[in-house]
Amino acid sequence: MQITTKTAIVFTIMVGAGMTLISCKKSSDQNGRINRQRVPVVNVLVVQPRPADEMADAVGTLLPAEEIELRPEVPGKIIELNFREGSLVRKGQLLVRLKDDDLEAQMRKTNLQLDMAEKDEFRKRKLLEIQGVSQEEYDAALHLVNTLRADLDLLKARLDQMRIYAPFDGKIGLRSVSPGAYVSPSTVIATLQQTNPMKLEFSVPERIAYGVASGKPLRFTVGDSKTVYSGTIYATEPGIDPSTRSLKARALVSNPEGKLMTGSFARINLLLEHFPEAFVIPAQALVPKLDGQMVYLIENGLCKSSDVDVTMRTDSSVVVTRGLKTGDSLIISGLLQVRVNAPVNVMPSGKTN
Repeated sequence: MQITTKTAIVFTIMVGAGMTLISCKKSSDQNGRINRQRVPVVNVLVVQPRPADEMADAVGTLLPAEEIELRPEVPGKIIELNFREGSLVRKGQLLVRLKDDDLEAQMRKTNLQLDMAEKDEFRKRKLLEIQGVSQEEYDAALHLVNTLRADLDLLKARLDQMRIYAPFDGKIGLRSVSPGAYVSPSTVIATLQQTNPMKLEFSVPERIAYGVASGKPLRFTVGDSKTVYSGTIYATEPGIDPSTRSLKARALVSNPEGKLMTGSFARINLLLEHFPEAFVIPAQALVPKLDGQMVYLIENGLCKSSDVDVTMRTDSSVVVTRGLKTGDSLIISGLLQVRVNAPVNVMPSGKTN
């Protein structure tokens, strides 16, 4: 009976020990699974430098390269309109002629007088060489020649005032007068615009004004058209407008086919800066901090942080100029779960977290 009791006691102790071992093993397995589950799994991007352009958007207006209102210099009656409305004209082309019969007659008369005076001056100059006339007589003949030449120049100038020539190649608009109408210097006969090339005027905010300079290219669209046109900035205002905190600039745009019209609204995409080698990373990889921005990297299986400088941002990407180097493993997902100097697991290639 004693043996049976001892045996029972031993058996009870062995069973208890076994249960304890099993419980410890289960606890150890559960802790291991929990620890593995607590290590975040992330996606990474191995960064490599590549060319990048910093772009900016703006809006602007198309303007003629040159534009004038055709007005007469003096009052008069129109006797010729040598252009069609909406047509192209060439520089130097006679567009408008006012009544100038009286000036033409005066010019013919003065030319005849000048011809006679020049012949008289020639004869007296030869006679003066042999002392056939006095110096006073010759001087009077020369004075008459010079006076008539001055009168002729004045008549030519007055005759030019009666005519309007195209000062540059361009397209003429709708006329507001008819042949035979009496006009004055306040009368606008028509408008002449140079439409090839054209000017594109726009403004940019002060924060990106540094990137707008002469010689930089831009692209733009007009209206609802999907056609993309190009141009080159040729001038800017000397400084920022203090009332709008913006910089005004102008670009030259080629328009050989005349498809672009003055006054059109343009949506502009302009190049601020070109980076031959830059680190372009997804925008979601940036982590804001009190004094700037940072990213998370993986080094030897541990999460590390690196402060970065960003020069360009779009909806999907940013350009980093400091804080990254070629070959860095950049964490681009699971940023809320990672901790600095804590281990992380990398998602296998082809999968996303």
